[in-house]
Amino acid sequence: MSLALLALIFLVSSSLSDAVIYKSTGGEVVIPPGSAADLITAITWKHNEDIAMEWYGGEPSAFRQFNGCTTLNTLTGELTISGLTREHSGSYTAEINNKVAGTTEVRVISPVPTPTVSMWCDAEMTYCTLTCEGNTTDPELVTYSWQIPDAHNYSKGHQVNIMKEDSEPWFRCEMQNPISSETSENFSNPFLFGNRMVTIILIPCIILLLIGLVVGICIYSKCKFKKTYSPTKKEEIEIKVHSSETPESNNHTENTELREVSCNGAVPSLSTEETSALIPQTSSVVPDVSRRTETSSKKEKETQALIHRSGTPESNDETGQLQDTKLHIEDTKLQKQNTN
Repeated sequence: MSLALLALIFLVSSSLSDAVIYKSTGGEVVIPPGSAADLITAITWKHNEDIAMEWYGGEPSAFRQFNGCTTLNTLTGELTISGLTREHSGSYTAEINNKVAGTTEVRVISPVPTPTVSMWCDAEMTYCTLTCEGNTTDPELVTYSWQIPDAHNYSKGHQVNIMKEDSEPWFRCEMQNPISSETSENFSNPFLFGNRMVTIILIPCIILLLIGLVVGICIYSKCKFKKTYSPTKKEEIEIKVHSSETPESNNHTENTELREVSCNGAVPSLSTEETSALIPQTSSVVPDVSRRTETSSKKEKETQALIHRSGTPESNDETGQLQDTKLHIEDTKLQKQNTN
């Protein structure tokens, strides 16, 4: 009975002393010696079977890869290693006062990278496989898990299958090891994403179609109105008269009275006072106006002479020609007045 109890105590103490410490490359680790005496006079640390560091009351001595990166606490027996590399991984055994105090396992590993998600789907698009990918050459003890909006640990493993019936909007994978953890970006559900893309494309197309329809209707209505509406001759004359009117012509029209042609063909001539009233009182345009007045008077005399020679018209045709000539002269006078 006593032997069994001693064996159980030995197993428990061994399991407690044989701890494993995981550290990242470039980091620092503090290794406890386990049990230690109240008064420490000698310390020896072994890395696997080789001596890493020792102290016998003077200055501690470090060997091989531990030289220059290791410190020893002579009061507690703790060994501190800085700038860890993979060469520092291994089993460390502390001997205090020439007695084994404890053994600790140190594992120097690299942190995991940030993962990415790749996808493969079957030809019928009934299911897809998502894969959590990352460079795991240096990292060790890497594990994978998947997350969705409502569950942090949706699935384990570096792959997950999603079906067409799955309604989760996105999936995210997490890569971790004892010293680090990284998570990928959200990966949209390909089945929901396809439907959303159809909606995103369809809505702008419908809007553009409606805009084109409205523009087409407006253009058609405008063209139809132009075809159905044509101004009468009277409207065309009024438009031309309105466009040719100016303030100066209105002033001249107010000051000049139009003379009607008598039925016997006599064309009244303008008096000197009337001619002077038509001439602008601006000195800069007097020569030009005088020349125009002389030309107009000359044409009037020629017309009167023509009427006098022709006498009374023998037919309605001759009368019409004379009236046209008179109207042409009156129009010429009005245009000159408007121009002035």
